[in-house]
Amino acid sequence: MIDKHKLIQGIGAPLAETNSLPVCVVDNKLHFRYANKSLLDLFEYTEEELDGRSLQVIVGKNKIKDIFLEIVNLIKNKSISKREWVGLSKSGKEVHVIIEASRVRIDNKMHTLAVVVDNTKKAVLETSLKRSADLNQLVEKISKRGNFEYNLKTKKLHWTEGLFDIFELPPSEDPPKMDEQSGFFTKEEWDYIYKTLFSGHYNDGIVAFETKIYFPDGRYKYLHCTGKLWENTQYFHGTVRDITEEKKRNIEIEYSERKFRQLTEAIPHIVWIADLDAQPIYINNAGLTYFGKNKSDLLTWDWLSYLTEEEYAEIVELWNANRESKSDHKRMVQLKNKYGELRWFSVTVFPQYDEQLKMDTWTIIATDVHDQLSAQKEVEQSNQRLRSLIDASPIAIYSSNLDGYIQDIWNPAAERILGWQKEEVTGKKLTFLDDNNDKLYKKAIDEILKSGQINRIIKRKTKTGKEITVDATGGAIYDEFGNIEEVIVTMMDISELIDHRRQLQESLKEKNTLLQEIHHRVKNNLAIIASLLQLQVYQSHSNDEKAKLMDAQNRVKSIAMVHELLYSTEEFNKIDLSEYYERLLLSVKGNLVGLDQELNVHHQIDIALETLSINQAIPLGLLINELVTNTLKYAFPNQKEDALITLNITKEGNSAHVMYSDNGVGFDRNSTSFTSGLGLQIIDSLLTQLDANYQIDSSDGYTLTFDFPLLEV
Repeated sequence: MIDKHKLIQGIGAPLAETNSLPVCVVDNKLHFRYANKSLLDLFEYTEEELDGRSLQVIVGKNKIKDIFLEIVNLIKNKSISKREWVGLSKSGKEVHVIIEASRVRIDNKMHTLAVVVDNTKKAVLETSLKRSADLNQLVEKISKRGNFEYNLKTKKLHWTEGLFDIFELPPSEDPPKMDEQSGFFTKEEWDYIYKTLFSGHYNDGIVAFETKIYFPDGRYKYLHCTGKLWENTQYFHGTVRDITEEKKRNIEIEYSERKFRQLTEAIPHIVWIADLDAQPIYINNAGLTYFGKNKSDLLTWDWLSYLTEEEYAEIVELWNANRESKSDHKRMVQLKNKYGELRWFSVTVFPQYDEQLKMDTWTIIATDVHDQLSAQKEVEQSNQRLRSLIDASPIAIYSSNLDGYIQDIWNPAAERILGWQKEEVTGKKLTFLDDNNDKLYKKAIDEILKSGQINRIIKRKTKTGKEITVDATGGAIYDEFGNIEEVIVTMMDISELIDHRRQLQESLKEKNTLLQEIHHRVKNNLAIIASLLQLQVYQSHSNDEKAKLMDAQNRVKSIAMVHELLYSTEEFNKIDLSEYYERLLLSVKGNLVGLDQELNVHHQIDIALETLSINQAIPLGLLINELVTNTLKYAFPNQKEDALITLNITKEGNSAHVMYSDNGVGFDRNSTSFTSGLGLQIIDSLLTQLDANYQIDSSDGYTLTFDFPLLEV
């Protein structure tokens, strides 16, 4: 946190010492540098927990950019918009605040001072009121109703949004005028409504009626209106409900009843009524058509003669038995049509009773199922073909119930892969389920119950005890009620595939080890070269020669660091850029200090590019090495307290964006030393190698900005 004395100098004693109003100070990176007790209590943090942390901790990652833009606006326009922000306390509660901010200088650095007003209670209340209004509006919309209020004294009428929806008008502060409303009704209806609702004469203060409104395009709606005059007030409150669908539904029901009575005669089933001796007394049109009879034939028609000879005696015996037992029955029967063709029918016979509960007639309903039986036969044939496909499949297929008992499917592939014959397992629990596998099976069944299928790579033991690896898939078979009836399981033996995969992984591991050793040895060899150069430095008596040797040593070290980082990680084709450039800058600065050069230069590194290909990391490392070396040698001939090197690397699309700068003295780009120096020639060569587009600004310090396309890592 900022020193209290410096804080008072920067923002004044009243704000620095107040605890009645939340106050905080953040730096240009939006990190907390001061927060008073009131603000800490508001967000439930301690001073130690917020010190140096990003403002993101209380406003969230999504809003930090908005706050940064507000700060930029403050810097440019000397003002900040007064607006509400929503943050989170340490416990996760929403905190609504209004912030007024200003820029202040503390300890010679610009900061942002924020004075915070807690607006949480008001925001919660407004949210609650809005939610209630929205809920009421939603209820009106769902229930297709609207409300109105009429002031008998002022003649002022108010509609809710639901009433505007019913009349299909855009919501407005004021409802339509009376003459506009009257256009939705017939004259008689409007006269009644106006007299009932707006005259002020109410029976017991309550009214209720139905009416009908009309639209210009010919549509109409049925409405139900109820209202009440509140006691001892001049306000009449009413509710209007759109009952068009109810009205139409009632009309449809009445129509359906009439239609049902008509369809009874036209029903596709054969329906007839017979007396106790089986003599028909009624038969519907479907029966008359099928048998080729007229209603006048009923007195002499012997319908039993339309049975086959084999079924005739059996049906007569059954008829007599049911007449004695007075019970109904159902069976499949073949009936001849008027052409003498036989078709299968499902026939239901049940008794009818008179008012004295004596059986007086039989009702017979015959449903033609001939086509259904034919289709069923085709399904059976299809099932037989499916069974043949299952038996011919090279993949093990079997069926089981939810408890793991084998059902009727266990194909030859299952016999071959698992070792058991079908007769050994049918009706029995899966023999390879031990106690542990039994638990796993139940867990798999639970997943099938939820999603309908499951796929797993699992271990299974064959009949001989051999353990194999299988790719198992389970799928649910449902009954007509949507319940899982059984599970179809397929198993493919992938043991050999797993062995091959394991061999490939071991081979890859050996190659990775070899590659790691290569990087290690390259790093060691480069370290030897750097050490030899260091010995030359010690033996040299020329400062110019020492400087050149140290430059060469730095270049070698920049390459060695890449290989060192590569063999210390599991990925050998990309490096951690943040760690690399931090170590590189410290190494260069350390070597120049070794040349008795006084250095007090700070550096800031911001790397937003996570990784880089080794083919680009090495030339970029050499480039940064040259830039840092030039800065440390020439940018600060006179020591200055705020000497600073800045390195930013970001990713923009498929390119890397690099900005290197120092706040030194800069230089004349047209001078001979600028174009002839070895370091600058190396920089130009490395930029070309990276295929970079670059710009140099040396008017105030030195800034090199360049972009280069990223290679795939």
